[in-house]
Amino acid sequence: YGCELCDETELKDYFHHYGYDGEDFISLDMKTVRWITSVQQADTIKQKWDDNSKDLHYLKWYFTKECIDTLKKYLNFASSVLKRI
Repeated sequence: YGCELCDETELKDYFHHYGYDGEDFISLDMKTVRWITSVQQADTIKQKWDDNSKDLHYLKWYFTKECIDTLKKYLNFASSVLKRI
């Protein structure tokens, strides 16, 4: 899981994926805030996780706010360190 930020466009991207046995299993679609299965075996988990709106709201907040804010903080810190070198 994580987030990405493009310096030039301020475009943000978020991802939350799970794999099993070397294959994609389930991932969170941040546009719909719903889980997307990659294999049929994940369908039961998808239904359970999609029904948990409290966790979905938290994940949306985390990726769109907390993750991006933390990333910006670390990028600013890294930039200031590199300027001193």
